[in-house]
Amino acid sequence: MRDLRSTKVLVLGALAMMLLLTTNFSTAAFTSSSTGTGTVRAAADWTPPTVRLLDPGSPLSGTRTFAASDVTDAISGVVRVEIQRAPRGADTWSAVCTASAPPWSCSADTTVIADGSYDFRAVATDAAGNPGTSAVIADRVIANGAPVTPVPLNGADVQATNGGTRPGWLETGDSITFTFARSVRATDVLPGWSGEQTEVTLRVRDGKHVGRGDAEDALDVLSGGAVVSGLGSVNLRTDLYQTNQTATFNAMMRMGTVTVAGVARTTVTVTLGGAQSVNPSHLYEGAPAHMVWTDPTGGTVTESGVLDRDF
Repeated sequence: MRDLRSTKVLVLGALAMMLLLTTNFSTAAFTSSSTGTGTVRAAADWTPPTVRLLDPGSPLSGTRTFAASDVTDAISGVVRVEIQRAPRGADTWSAVCTASAPPWSCSADTTVIADGSYDFRAVATDAAGNPGTSAVIADRVIANGAPVTPVPLNGADVQATNGGTRPGWLETGDSITFTFARSVRATDVLPGWSGEQTEVTLRVRDGKHVGRGDAEDALDVLSGGAVVSGLGSVNLRTDLYQTNQTATFNAMMRMGTVTVAGVARTTVTVTLGGAQSVNPSHLYEGAPAHMVWTDPTGGTVTESGVLDRDF
């Protein structure tokens, strides 16, 4: 009589062999493809454009051109720039005019706007509908009626910036910024000026040349050969140009706005270009000093901040 256990083992082995023989195994890799024609869409554009409003000047009258610059949008592209106004200090904006293509400028008849003081801004909109708003240019006067009384040109600060390679030397790219105590009109600084960038001459005279000491050189700005009286003059309180001589430089002047403690203040920045009449042997490295600006009203303003080498 056979052993029962051996019989069971034989039966189980036979069954296993049958399963192996009747089951198909595949080692092929699985792949998938599609022949559909669905559209792949780009991600939505949520980034607003950037824009800067050029100062329209003041006072404004008749038909004036308003312009924006630095208009950029890397994704959808800008489709329009709207110039807006609001009564000074208010936040109720109205359209002035709209530009729909570069160079992003448009004209507006200011006679249909009530005389008064206004804030201006530019709003750029891209193809995705995102708006981007410029900084506000505050306190610009529309005056189509009675003459506007000039604003007192009281100074608040004066600062120089080194745009060259050597602090304390007069070089191309150096600049000086005059900050007024409040918003002023471009025409009060220089008759006929709109506030946009314009060519001027920056003049530096040795202190002895103006009846002062060696380390009290004088700086002023000229337009058409005449002093820009709306900027007064500056005692540099250092010796940048020697031996009783005068140096003149080509320069560019532009108007801007800063807000200090909630008060809009006009700035005028003059940036040096190439030399007009300069003897390099008379240039000197100035010592650290605080400049003193004699503003157009006759008041004096001392440069704020730490003692530094100007220009």
